[in-house]
Formats: sequence, C-alpha cells, structure tokens
Amino acid sequence: MLFSYFCCDFCAGKAKILIDKKNSYFTVMAEALISTSVPRFTRKAINEMKDQLVTMNLDQEGLLSTGSPEIMRSRLMEHFYPTTLNDDTGPSVSPSLPVSEEINAIPSTSDTVGAVPNYKEKLSGSLVESITKEVKKLKVVPLREKLRSLGLDEKGLKTALQDRLLDHLLADSKEEILNEVASLLEFQRQGNVIKQIPKASRIQAGKSFAEVLGKVILKNDLESWGELFRFARDFFGTPNRGGKKRKSLATLINERLQGPKSMQSEKPVPVKKATKMEGGANFKRMTADKLRQCDIKGAIRVISSDDKILPVTKENRDKLEKKHPKPHKETIMPAGPGDMQGTICDKKDVVQAIKSFKNGSAAGPDGFMPQFLKDVTNEELGATANLVLDTLVDFYNLIVFAGKIPVEVCEIYYGANLMGLAKDDGGVRPIAIGFALRRLGGKIQSNKVKNFSKTTFWPLQLGVGTSKGCEIEAHAIRQYIISDKVYDKVLVKVDFKNAFNSIRRDVFLRRVLQYCPSLYPMVYQCYSKASNLFFGPTFIIKSQEGAQQGDPLGPFLFSLAIMDLTKDLVSEVNIWYLDDGTLIGAAESVLADYKKIKDASDSLGLEVNPGKCEIMLVNSKENNNSTIAKFRELAPEIREISKDDLTMLGSPIMVEAINGVLLSKLESFQLMCDRLKLIDPHDALFLLRHAFSLPKLTYFLRTSPCFQNTEVLKKYDNALRAALISILNVGMEDSSWEQCSLPVRMGGLGVRSASEVSLPAYLSSVSATFECITPLLPTYLRNEVNPFFAQATFQWSNLLSGEDLPIKKSVQAAWDIPLCKKRFENLLQSANTTEDKARLMAVSSEHASDWLNCVPLPSMSLKLNRQTLRIAVALRLGSRICKPHKCHCKDKDTGQPGIVDNKGLHGLSCASAGGKGRIARHDRANDLIHRALASANYHCVLEPTGLCRDEKRPDGFSLYPYSEGKILAWDYTCRNTLADAYKEHTAVQVGYAAKVGEKDKFRNYEELVNENYYVVPIAHETMGSWAPDSLKFMKDLGSRISEATGEKRAKSFLFQSISMNLQRGNALCVMGTVAHHRKLEEIYNLGTIQTQDD
Repeated sequence: MLFSYFCCDFCAGKAKILIDKKNSYFTVMAEALISTSVPRFTRKAINEMKDQLVTMNLDQEGLLSTGSPEIMRSRLMEHFYPTTLNDDTGPSVSPSLPVSEEINAIPSTSDTVGAVPNYKEKLSGSLVESITKEVKKLKVVPLREKLRSLGLDEKGLKTALQDRLLDHLLADSKEEILNEVASLLEFQRQGNVIKQIPKASRIQAGKSFAEVLGKVILKNDLESWGELFRFARDFFGTPNRGGKKRKSLATLINERLQGPKSMQSEKPVPVKKATKMEGGANFKRMTADKLRQCDIKGAIRVISSDDKILPVTKENRDKLEKKHPKPHKETIMPAGPGDMQGTICDKKDVVQAIKSFKNGSAAGPDGFMPQFLKDVTNEELGATANLVLDTLVDFYNLIVFAGKIPVEVCEIYYGANLMGLAKDDGGVRPIAIGFALRRLGGKIQSNKVKNFSKTTFWPLQLGVGTSKGCEIEAHAIRQYIISDKVYDKVLVKVDFKNAFNSIRRDVFLRRVLQYCPSLYPMVYQCYSKASNLFFGPTFIIKSQEGAQQGDPLGPFLFSLAIMDLTKDLVSEVNIWYLDDGTLIGAAESVLADYKKIKDASDSLGLEVNPGKCEIMLVNSKENNNSTIAKFRELAPEIREISKDDLTMLGSPIMVEAINGVLLSKLESFQLMCDRLKLIDPHDALFLLRHAFSLPKLTYFLRTSPCFQNTEVLKKYDNALRAALISILNVGMEDSSWEQCSLPVRMGGLGVRSASEVSLPAYLSSVSATFECITPLLPTYLRNEVNPFFAQATFQWSNLLSGEDLPIKKSVQAAWDIPLCKKRFENLLQSANTTEDKARLMAVSSEHASDWLNCVPLPSMSLKLNRQTLRIAVALRLGSRICKPHKCHCKDKDTGQPGIVDNKGLHGLSCASAGGKGRIARHDRANDLIHRALASANYHCVLEPTGLCRDEKRPDGFSLYPYSEGKILAWDYTCRNTLADAYKEHTAVQVGYAAKVGEKDKFRNYEELVNENYYVVPIAHETMGSWAPDSLKFMKDLGSRISEATGEKRAKSFLFQSISMNLQRGNALCVMGTVAHHRKLEEIYNLGTIQTQDD
C-alpha cells in the first residue's frame, strides 16, 4: 500500500521529486509517499479481483478489455503501477516493489562490522518515523484532500486527520513487512550444492533459470532478486542420501524444477569443511574429488598449497576488517551516471566470458556455480541454450550494465564470500569469491576494454592489456642491467600495503567516467556504496574502499587509478606490473620519483610499504653509501640487495641469482612429490605431468638464461626421476628416462626434463617479447644485442648440426620439436634389440598414446589401478616388469613350461596365460564399438549368426546402411606388436602386425564383401598402433558421433576408451603367466563379525 503512493510519482510522473543530496533515504521516500496521487486499487486488490470486475474497471479507465483474464489483470496492474526506470536524481528504488519490501529495503548506514543486520530493528527508527514526520508537516487542507482521494472521512481536527492518514498508510501487517528483506537474504543459508547439473536435467534447468532471470528483467524488485539469489540452493542443493537410494540425481533435480514446493521439506545437507589433515587418506580423497570434477587447478591446489583457512571467529573477523579500510577522509564521489548509456553486449560476448571460467570455479554467496552457466548454455541444448543466452544478454544490457539494480540489492549482488588464509608472519590474506553472475558481468566488461587497455597503459603498465607482461619486464630489466653503457645507476622496487583494497574509489570512478563512460553505470553502482562481504554465516564486513578482490575489472580499475602517477615519473626505466613498480636510473631521478610516489600515495589512498621495498646499485664504480643513505632517509626500512638476490616477479634477472631461485623451487618440488606419493598413482602421474614437473618451472625457464647452468637443472631432473620411479614403481635406466622425458606423441610419458626444455623455452620467450622490450629501454640501448640470446641460438644450431632457425620463433614448440625428434632418432639408433626398436616405433605412432592424455575419471573407465598402470608404463618404456619365472603353459613340442623374462612379454603371446586377458580385451573393445555406433545413430546386432556359410560370424553388423548404401559388418582383432612373427617387420614399419590382422579379416569375410556388405576389420596392436584402414574408420566414427551428439570431444573419448581397454588387456595377459594363488578370502567375512562395541 505504501508503495502505491511512491510508485505513481516515479512512474506516472505526476509530481517529480527533487532530492537534495543531504536528504536521507527515508525522508525522500516519506515525501514521495505523502505528495503523490493514490491509485484506486492496491496491488493485492487487483490480484484478488474477480474477472468481471477486472473487465469493468478496464472499461472505466478507457483501456482495452480483450484477451485472457491474466492479460487483462496485468494490463490493469500496469496502468496503476507502471514499470519504469528510476530517476537518477533520486534514490535508486525499484518501481515495482511491494509495500512491505519498500519499507524493509533499507540501505545499511552503519559502518560497524559484525553480525548480520537485524532489519526489524530498523523499521521503528527509519522509514516509519520519516513517514510520520512528513504527515505531521501537512496542513489541514492538504490532509483533507488526501483523505478525500482515498475515500476516507475528512472531518475532524488536524490531529485526528493526521492520525487517520497514518493509520491508513501503515495499515499493513508489520510482521509481513519485516519478513521481506529477511527473505531476500535467505540465500545465505548453509548447505552444499551439486558441482554440475546432470545432463538429463539441463534443459529444464535452463528454462527455469531463464524464467527466474526474466522476472528480474521485467520486475526488477526485491522479490524477483530474492528468487534469483535462492535459485541454486532451492534447486541444486545436495540431496540427503540417507537410507536406500531410490532416485537418480537427475530425477531429484527435475522434480525440484517442476515443483519447487515439494522440496521445501527436504533438509539441506550441511556444509562439509574440506580441511587438510595429516596423512595421505585426505589428500587422496580430496585430489580424486577435484579430478572427478575435471578441476585440475583445484587438485593442484590441494597438493601444493600450505594455506590454512582461518576459522570464523570474532578475532579473525577483526583481522579481516583491518584489510578493508573505511573510505578515505577526503573522498568525494562523482555524480551518478544519470541516463548515460552502458555497455551493450551480445551472445558472443556472454559465451566467451562463460567459457573463460575455469573448471571447478567456486560459487559465490548464493551457491550458484559458474559450471551451471556452462551446463545450461551448452550447444547441445539447442533452443534452451539460446533462450538462456538471450535472457543473460537482456539481463546485463537492461539491468546490470545500465546501472539499474535496486539500491537494496547492490550491496548484496556486488558482495562476496570472504575467507582468510593465515600467513607465515601471523597476518591474514583475504580471499573474496563474488556471485557468479557478477563475475560474469565483470568478465564481459573486461573483454570490452581490452583494446583500450593495450593502447592506454602501454608501455608503463604491463599488468593489464599486455600479453606476456611478466616476461617482457624480466627481459627488459636484464637487458638494461647487463649493458656496458649502464653504470652508476640505482634500481628500486616499490611495494604498497594492501594496494587493491586501499585504492580510492572516487579516484578510479572519475577515471572510468573520463576514459570509459560505457562502464560507468555499472562501476558506479558497484563502487559508489559499500557492499557486503560475508565472513561465514555470522559476520558481514563492509567493503567500502578499493577494488574488490575477485572482480575481473579490479586490475583495470587499479591501473586506471595510478595511470597519471606512472606517467609523471622520469626514471630511465619505469615499469609497473599492477601494484609492483620498478624504477632504474640515475640516483637523483629515482629518488625524485620515489618521493612523488610517496607524496601521491595519500591522494590515491595507497601507502608505500618500505619494509618490502628493495634497492640495488647497478654497475656502481664508486662507493655510493651516500646514495643508499638518501633513500633511507625516506624509507628507513628499505632493503639493499645484490645481483645474487635480484628477481622480478619471481624470475632471476642475473645468472648469479638462478641457483638460489632454483634451489627454493627444488625444495618445494620435493615436498610436492612426497604428497603425490600419498595419492593414487594414476592421479599422481597426471598431476606430475600437467603441474608439478615442467609446468612449475615454465616461467622460470622462459625468463632466465638457465640453459647456461644445466648442472643446477639436473638436480631438479634427478628429483623428478626419483619421484616418478617411486610413484609408478617402475625402474628407469638412462635409456628409459630419456624416453620418459619425450613428449607423449613421440613415445614418452610427457614428463619433460628441465635441462632439455630450458633452451627452447628461453629462445621462444625472447623472440616473442623482442619487439615489446625496445620501447621500455632508453634510446641509447634500443639497438643492443642480447648476448644470452646469441649464445642460445648458437647452442641450438650445434645440437641440430647447423639446422636453420625456425620460422615461427615466438612458438616454443618450433624450437622444441626438432630437438625432441633428434633425441628420438638417437634412441632408435641406440636400441640394442629388435623388440626395443619395434616398441619405440609403435608407441610413437598416431593414437597409440591416448591413454596418457585423458583425465583419470573412474566414472568413465578412464582410470587405471596401481598394478595396471605399472605394467602399462613398463611395457611402454621397455622396463623390467617382473622377476624371470616359468609360465604355467606347456610347449606343444617339448612339453616344457614357457619362460617369462623380466620384461614379462611372454604373456602377450601365450594362449594359455593371456587367454582371459585377450577375451576381456576383445569383448570390451567390441562393446565400445557397438555403443559408439549407437551414439552415431547406427543400431547394431552383436555376433550375428547365419551370415556366412562356414559359420564364421563378425563381431557385429548394423541394421541400416553405414556407407555406400551397404550394411556395416565389423570384426575387432588385436595383434602382438612384439611377437616373434612380427617384430622384425614392426621394427621397420609401424602397424605391420595390425595390417596383417586386417588382411586376415578381409580374407575371412570375403563372402560378405561379395554380398554387398561394408566389411571393416578393426585391427589394433598391443603397443597401440593401428592399421591404416582401421584408423580411418575409427576417426570417421568419432566424427559421426560428434555430429550426432554435438559433443566435439567424442572422437578423443572414443580413442581414449579403446586405448585404456588395451592397457587393461595387456596387464591381464602379463599377470596371467602366474598360476592362481589362494587369497585371504577371510577378509570378506570381517564385516559379518560383531564386536563387543556392537
């Protein structure tokens, strides 16, 4: 009812409110409530009105009275309560908020940090008081006019008239009023959500999400925003799995989406805090969980991070509060955006931003995972995905980017979950995770200003808009310091305290308005007022200053704020990477620049941290103690360093510093390896390849001339080799390690050697950054030759016997692949046996190594157990598998048992030992092919009878033509690459054994070929090689699956599944040479034994 007065003023424009900036929010609302005309009906009355009355009132108002009752009711509602945008001269209030929400939508005016605000306490001392005050101001005549317009008694004295009007205005139930904002904050309730929407639920989920988001676009009120905030936990909360499992997750989710009220009685599963405990069980479980979600970065964090999450206590709340300062004392916010046009995005922008979310990205306070956005916008969903994308486009263009979010919602929408990580020095590092939709909007905006960032910040600021900015800085500073023309210079590294949280908001808001006005409506709404940081379920900390952590626009805003300062510095070298500044030049100029930074810091809200600033004398020819003393007058705690300590963003600048940096990395790597030994070997191998071997050193190798110090790198390689031996339980001689360190496609394990990658890594980095380094240097150094690069190219050419330099010099693979090919050729030439040559040829063939490229997912049969992985790796590397022993088979001629050597190859050919393994391998492969054809919409029959007169039967045939109008008939076979009958040929020709198998199958089914069948032998080898025609068919089948399902990764998954099946079959064959032994069957009965505690 209250809002009915307020709405007409804003929407119908009958009495425009002119707001003084000094007026409080509540006074303005009260003035609006008293000074405007009153609709004939309340919203509740219109909703409860009978259809005939709706028609009659439409006619009375001169409106169209056709259409369904719902349409006519909406038309009448729109007439009395039109939906329009807010007037920028007034407070931001949603035009369609119900009365109870308007009273409770009270912006927080308290700067205190503590428990969640009690909105009920605000009612009596806020809006109601302001309304009462405004009513008391009215004189008798205006009072009687108001009462007459409401159909109320206008007789009586002034006091009676005021009381009568107040009773009418505040007639609604106060309890109902008080519950509105509380319902908006229900999203804070605790409970886990699922990590991914089941495929069978995605269409319905997409439609429901688009519907909820559509309500926000149409109504833009607290009710619709509250429904959006509660969406994730209402529909995707983790179900309580107590008792017998009767329904699939997809079924449960669909039931919720179709009837959300039915799930209200379902209790949410409490949040389980994932804390690191001593021992390997927790590491193993947590890592497997992350990999199961394809969250590789999350699994890496579990293993590598020593961060301790601080508990939610008042003490830790106070520590985090200090990291979020109050607004600067001189803060003066710029004017609002008014009718300024915001950024306009399209579906491509939204899709690009959604795809940029990493797998496993965390949810914000509402529990909505970024993965949900990927799920409901997947191309496979067709029209549903387009519906969601169109709705997201409207949501951002009409609401978010236009700056039209209700003010009561802003402090929530632009808020975040907050946690604290304990530092070694006893401090705390805040980590904020915002709403997924807020982060998505920030990503879209950030992409929109990429070109602006490249042209505006270059060449001083390398942290925004500049690709490879870290590498450019490291190479540029090294080039300056090593020059003979540089002497008696001073280098200073500048550091700020809590920079991002301290930068003044009014400063970067003015910069945004000046340089990027299209961003201003959204950025102003985000940063002109405080937002909520939710520290656990108990505390709210106000974010009132700085660029919020987790905001994709944060680096851009910070760089924009300090841009004028960086341009005003005069040192010869003036390079910034976000808040890390490096100044080099004459002592006088650097000292003057340091003073400017210190003086300007207050106007920016920043504070220089002298204890973390560093100073170094560059090529000093004289005793410059006086220079250091001058700097210490300004910064007594500044630390003096030498070339042995000089690093830039973690990269050693001088050769003297390489050893110290690498040794620290080696110590960290050994700790990681100890943890990897505690988890499943397949998980450990995957993470070692993708994160903890070369990836941990990539930046280090690319930005420093490590190739000159290979002895230090070999220490790292030896630690890597020892870790691999321990994890895989496979011995590695020098030749095996040499093969292991090759790329997977060249027969290796992809665990690259640091000493061998250092040269191509450095060469490609210098080549990629060469043109960018020049503008950063003084003019007299721009034609200097990089001596390290010259040495590196000379060394590379010598290794390849004078081969020409690559054309694409900026690509690391262009320098690396020729060296790898050379090493592989050396391995082939040094192979002592025909078996080794055949093995190397086979494992380096196309699609022979797919099992190494997949994420170890048990749910998709893509994970090998400990023993199978050990045998698969040993077979690939030619390593020792077992102790020589006798097989339980008998030679047909001599009757003697077969001999199994230490490489265990006998089982791959032995009919007795490998029988079970070969049958299992064949059946599983045939099942995969059968299901793959079904996925491509070719229904098949397995092992049909009666096709051939000689009773031979293929593994299966299709019911409909596959190609050339012919019915497909296929038969799978796997031949042993290293069998005595084949190894002389397979050592020379890749896939020879598979080709023989292919020909044999064609010969067996020649009758079917003549009967117009499309016969396809699918011939594979134990070492992974394929026959040419078989490989061609499998590729075609994978493409047809992708076409039928829309899943681009279908072909890769098909080859990975076949490759995994091959490794399992090989392992069964190898282990089949050992006679059956009785096992400890009693352990299976332990569960039936009752203990005294029972």
